[in-house]
Amino acid sequence: TTDCVCDILTEEAKQLGIMQMYLYVNMPSGRFKDTIEIGIDNVSSLLEKDRKHIYASAVSVEDYEKFFASRLTEAEEVLHLSFGKNMGKSYWNAISAARCFGSVHVIDSGLLSCGLSIIIKYASDELKNGASVDDITKLVQSMKERISTRFLLDSIDPFYENGYIGKKTRNLFNMFKLHPILAAKKSGLHIEGFMVGDIDNARIRFVKRTVKKIKSRTVNDIYVSHTGIP
Repeated sequence: TTDCVCDILTEEAKQLGIMQMYLYVNMPSGRFKDTIEIGIDNVSSLLEKDRKHIYASAVSVEDYEKFFASRLTEAEEVLHLSFGKNMGKSYWNAISAARCFGSVHVIDSGLLSCGLSIIIKYASDELKNGASVDDITKLVQSMKERISTRFLLDSIDPFYENGYIGKKTRNLFNMFKLHPILAAKKSGLHIEGFMVGDIDNARIRFVKRTVKKIKSRTVNDIYVSHTGIP
């Protein structure tokens, strides 16, 4: 199992037998379970009203307990690949819930989004080949150091609203209209740099610059999750 912040296609998750734990998406109009009560079909209309007042939050320990208990009706053991432990409370709530069971193991992937989905696919292949929990844990520890995950945001505001930075840094970014570049490192999200100018052009320059950086290296997989890029 994993958390719903991994960028994996629904059909692919079904094929691999991966079940995902939702996050809560909080808006003035209500609290929704990501991927269950809210998705691509209905999120656009909700965002039109609540775009400036939306944030995600972890589910409770009790929610994880129910999730793990449900999975244990289908398997003797559950191996949960959590997203980075310093990216919110999800990892810690999952750890607390796992203590209620002797057969639930929670691993900090240190990543999210495409980075997490890459680890999930490799871990799934290893499990099919008979790998143990210890084997998968070692695989994850080895892989997360070799996966580079970066994000270009339109605004620094979501980073500020989730408590990652202070008001002075937020004001500085907004004053100069800087688009922050975030990197997944040490199981958290960190500001690695910024881009200036029109956001659509910045996205294209960001992707081109990132691809150029890795051309000289041996790379197995490249994933680009995008919005607004032709």
